[in-house]
Amino acid sequence: MAKSRRGDDDIEVAGGSVGAAMELPGSVWLKPERPDRGNASPLSRAQIVRAAIALIDEDGIDALSMRKLAARMGVGVMSLYWHVERKDDLLELIVDAIFGEMELPDQPTGDWRADLTRVALETRAIFTRHPWLLQTIGSLPHYGPNFLRHAEFSFGSLSQAGVEPETMARVVSAVDSFVFGSLLTRIAEARADRSPDYPIEQIIGQFQATLARGEYPALQRMMVHFERWIDDDEAAEATFRFGLGCLLDGIEARLAQGDACGHRNQAVDT
Repeated sequence: MAKSRRGDDDIEVAGGSVGAAMELPGSVWLKPERPDRGNASPLSRAQIVRAAIALIDEDGIDALSMRKLAARMGVGVMSLYWHVERKDDLLELIVDAIFGEMELPDQPTGDWRADLTRVALETRAIFTRHPWLLQTIGSLPHYGPNFLRHAEFSFGSLSQAGVEPETMARVVSAVDSFVFGSLLTRIAEARADRSPDYPIEQIIGQFQATLARGEYPALQRMMVHFERWIDDDEAAEATFRFGLGCLLDGIEARLAQGDACGHRNQAVDT
């Protein structure tokens, strides 16, 4: 049974250790939430995270500061620092809360391909809703409970299918690379479309004029379809599903041959 996306009141944030193996000095996940200091308007980490996400969705991640957030919430900045010691801690909580928006079954379904497709589509959905999230990739540790559940679901699905650990890592990496590469392109295009310095219709017109010379017939044929893709979310998702399906076809074929890590084809591949 699929787990419903958490509502605002159910947002999950740090509540303690995620295990000694994960210990990092100063990690927010090792800091239990402090009780409120008895203010007339009590605060919690969950409230702070919700307000921060709303601020970033409106103004971008560069606009986030503890002072701006405190003003938005109508509290003193030190009240925020009581619950969240550093801005980086807050960002970790924010990222993990957004991973909590993913709708995934509680356990793998037994169909690794369907499970990885579900993860890819849910990942695409949360990054489409919060495109600034891409700016956090590689800049923050991901040890929060929601991210770990997401990762455990992917690896658990492959493990149930009997896939070896090295191959599991490569499969998940390949799918992640496709998802994030697709997101980078789509989000960059959307950002450019909104920019006054990027008049999309004028640029397309110039491109069409160039193609009309007849020197690039394949591109000219493609352009007819390309015009229908612009600002078409359904077409963009169909393209994403097509590419993901092709990738999984290849992975499935190599798993069936027992050579997903490239051992048997190493001489050919190099």
